[in-house]
Amino acid sequence: MNVLISGLFGFVASYFLLKLALIPSLFIAIGGVKMSYFMHLLLAFTFGFAIGIFYFSSLWVTVRQLPTTQQPILLIVGSLLGRLSIAILGFYLIMDGSWQQLLIALLGFVLARSILIRRWKPRTFLR
Repeated sequence: MNVLISGLFGFVASYFLLKLALIPSLFIAIGGVKMSYFMHLLLAFTFGFAIGIFYFSSLWVTVRQLPTTQQPILLIVGSLLGRLSIAILGFYLIMDGSWQQLLIALLGFVLARSILIRRWKPRTFLR
């Protein structure tokens, strides 16, 4: 519904305010609708990527703290619950009732995982 409203605003602005002809105004309205949908997907990807960075960075910090903690089970369970709660809430807010936005956000999440794995991979040198 928001996409239709943004397209309507684009048409009204171009036809009535800018005094463009009918056909160019319709193209502007259609372009605004497509751009609005594209922007929603781009934002979903970006926020999914940010959730992935948060999730896997927090996991990395948890794993690095395990040797020094007195209660490793409490650390593991607490970290898991915190990370999952924030990630699920983030995906729920990103989704906004659209499975396409959720899918794009999950792609960003997986990309963040791949980048962090490559970055944190142990360096091995051949001798």
